[in-house]
Amino acid sequence: MRIVFSIDISEDYAVYQEGSSEGTQVKYRKDGFWYKIDRQGEEGLVEYLVSNVLNFLKEDVAYDAAAYLQKILTVDFLSLNTDRHFNNLGFIFHKDGTITDAPVFDNGLSLLNGNVSVNKHLSIAENTKRVIARPFSGSHRKMLDYVGVGFKLDVDGAKKWLQEQPQTFCRDVFLYQLDFNADILQSK
Repeated sequence: MRIVFSIDISEDYAVYQEGSSEGTQVKYRKDGFWYKIDRQGEEGLVEYLVSNVLNFLKEDVAYDAAAYLQKILTVDFLSLNTDRHFNNLGFIFHKDGTITDAPVFDNGLSLLNGNVSVNKHLSIAENTKRVIARPFSGSHRKMLDYVGVGFKLDVDGAKKWLQEQPQTFCRDVFLYQLDFNADILQSK
């Protein structure tokens, strides 16, 4: 095998993923580029090449999906959505060639609803720790840390509105999430 380049990267740049696919190995992000250890050939080189080419795409593409992913993953973080997968991430391609975000949809398995890991004998706080996120990581927080918060929220206004709704387990989960994550989501 030919070595094109070698770089020393400390563990400070490591990004750990949870999962079972071949892609869930330790990767490293440094100075805007992704690196990983070559285990099946030239994986490190491939990461380097793709990272560099994507820098050119950013300037040439009229639509930047990063902001959409930030928003939808923030919604999923807040609502504890366990059913976000690639078939419910969407974009609208208009006849004039423009691209816009699809509305956020498929949130039915959120707020601990339908989650097989939920144990109603445990507190909401304990149950939120049992949630396994999708599609990029098993942790909503890790995904949000990767992409950034997609929006700020009037947390007090949202809580006030929720408190006016009929008391249900899902409503109480939402109130808990707003309280627990107010520092991340609160608009100034």
